[in-house]
Amino acid sequence: MVDPPPGSGPVLIVLSARDGERLREQALALAERIEAGEIGDRDLEDVSYTLMVGREAMKHRLAMVVGSVEELQARLRAFAAGDARAALVGRVEKRAAGAGPASGDSLATLARRWVDGEEIEAAEPFHGQRRRLHLPTYPFAREEYRPAAASTKEEDGGITLDPAAFYLRDHRVHSRGVLPGAMSLELVRAAYVRSAGIAFAAPVSLRQILWRQPAVVEAEPIAARVEFEPAAEGSSFRLLTGEDRVHVQGFVARDAELASRGFVDLRAVRSRCPEAVRAGEFYEIFRPSGIEYGPSFRAVSEVFAGSGEALARLRLPPGIPGEFALHPAMLDGAFQACAVLLRGTGPETAVPFALERLEVLGPTTAGMWVHVRELSTAGAVRKLDLDLADADGAICVRVRGFSLRTLVAPPPEPPGRHVDTQAYLARMIAEESGVAAGAISPEEPLEAYGLDSMMIGRLTDRLERDFGPLPKTLFFEYQTIEQLAGYFAKEHGGRPEPPAAPAAPGSAIAIIGLAGRYPGARNVAEFWENLARGRDSISEVPLSRWDHSLYYDPQRGPGKTNSKWGGFVEDADCFDPLFFNISPREAEFLDPQERIFLQCACEAIEDAGYTRATLAPGAAPMAGGNERTRPPPPCTGMPPGPPAGRAQWTADRHR
Repeated sequence: MVDPPPGSGPVLIVLSARDGERLREQALALAERIEAGEIGDRDLEDVSYTLMVGREAMKHRLAMVVGSVEELQARLRAFAAGDARAALVGRVEKRAAGAGPASGDSLATLARRWVDGEEIEAAEPFHGQRRRLHLPTYPFAREEYRPAAASTKEEDGGITLDPAAFYLRDHRVHSRGVLPGAMSLELVRAAYVRSAGIAFAAPVSLRQILWRQPAVVEAEPIAARVEFEPAAEGSSFRLLTGEDRVHVQGFVARDAELASRGFVDLRAVRSRCPEAVRAGEFYEIFRPSGIEYGPSFRAVSEVFAGSGEALARLRLPPGIPGEFALHPAMLDGAFQACAVLLRGTGPETAVPFALERLEVLGPTTAGMWVHVRELSTAGAVRKLDLDLADADGAICVRVRGFSLRTLVAPPPEPPGRHVDTQAYLARMIAEESGVAAGAISPEEPLEAYGLDSMMIGRLTDRLERDFGPLPKTLFFEYQTIEQLAGYFAKEHGGRPEPPAAPAAPGSAIAIIGLAGRYPGARNVAEFWENLARGRDSISEVPLSRWDHSLYYDPQRGPGKTNSKWGGFVEDADCFDPLFFNISPREAEFLDPQERIFLQCACEAIEDAGYTRATLAPGAAPMAGGNERTRPPPPCTGMPPGPPAGRAQWTADRHR
């Protein structure tokens, strides 16, 4: 195949829309596509051709004659900014009949005829065969058909992780500076109160915290940021470095109900913890595991251990710069105190990976106590609760469900096929949980990785695609990867073989257009970007859908649900009914999924470089899908049936 020759000479560029605002958005979208480097001078005639034959001619029109993509980009930008001299524009109330350009008509004449409403024969101005390009599709109006659209994401920037900072200089793992988990929580808390405009030490709660991967800072400083997105209660957050490397994620909210602090009965707890461990002896516990604490992270001055609980005195080391409401040295000292309950299990590294809830009731002080209670032990996972109290026992910080994983040497591997099955299951669970596959142990209970009923449902669906029907109680009967691998080895012969290639079809099929809308992605390009970066698009139910606090109950009582998460398509309440000749009144009765599907169908046609008018009936069958929808009421005039069929009907109706 020979590429078409580069554009040589001026070309005619035309755009149109239902209203002036959409026309400006189209001009801006095309300019941004050029600025992204996706269109060059050699594509100029193909751009002109695609816009003339692959876009429907609408009421508000724009035309310009340009000689390069640089000129096109500049004039599109100027038009979008309000410069009336950048292009010919017109509004067509009634289309004029046109028999195509007369021989010798200049491009300027064709441009004037276009904006005056004439239909221009597209083949004349071009030399040889041209290509249909993937250009920006129609920018539908975003009219709301229900209130309270979701607000946009906020970012808090300006965080620099400097290797010379005390929290990296004095917190080293195997001689490398690693951001302490405690410091990551203070960074999130401080960023949240700034973005929310509340007092620096205001009571806040952080919940469902997951440490996904360590932030290692060695020779050079690293830029970090905290991103927030609105949630039903406060905001979800992510602490990131680089382009999109997520280190910590969870939820944060201002909590007025945290005013009641409570107290730790220091005398009673001390009486139950007879074993005294001095600071020098205590910090020797960490040496075999490769964790090195410098002076500013040695807040534990003495520890008293008992049966399943411990009490530690914390003193803020002198000379630490900065203002903190949740001081990382004190919170990390509280986390360190947990180690006294992990003694006797070998030279292991206990790594925090999850925390159910942290309540900051008031700022930490220079002298504190921490009361640690062990809740449960499941394999290599230990779960604890902590209360940080001031010198009088008044609780300043509550920590609930602090989970640590002890990393131990792996046992001898079972036979190869069994190992393959374990690796297959570990990868799948890693994708669902966000935990690195290498950190997943075959012997560890799956609940340690945050496995809940929704994740179990998704995992079962994925496994059934490979193995066929499976017991719905599978993850309740087999609670470790090792046990699951044993089940699949016995019942299904182990890991599934790669599926056989499908038989060659009887006739060739070309997919020429593609469009879609997904949770966390407004189009196919953003969806692919989310897949490539491993983004999790599951979130708490936004208030724009419903207030889940009215129905959520972890115990699932009568009339309640124990789930408040899901995948939600942004702006599901927005639609451009007039583009489809649907009245706003009719649009209110249409299922939002039907409305989104209609817009995606139109985008797919434009993505292919065609218009609804140029597609012969039945020549290009439409295929697509969404979640189940309710049928439209009879008053809409829309036919019942699959959404793709309705989209095909709409295209035929407006042909």
